[in-house]
Amino acid sequence: MKKNLFVAAAAVAFLGSAVAANAQTVGHIGANYGRTDLDVAGLNADVDTWQVEGAVRFDAGKLGVQIDGAITNYDGDDTSFATTGHVNTK
Repeated sequence: MKKNLFVAAAAVAFLGSAVAANAQTVGHIGANYGRTDLDVAGLNADVDTWQVEGAVRFDAGKLGVQIDGAITNYDGDDTSFATTGHVNTK
């Protein structure tokens, strides 16, 4: 859990420093929480899910670059990390 919080804090710091470095940089940070209660054929399950996600977009010469990232935790046991990159031209 401490490692996950450290990674999330590093992502926030990265997004913040990118915004300060370039006035044309835009981005966002979001957080989600969900709870699932499942009762099917006598099987009861409760799952808490939280996610921290963000994106940053900036210009790199004639190219535009966007990087998205997310950290998702399922019921305190399993954690997934996702990153997506986009490159486009003007």
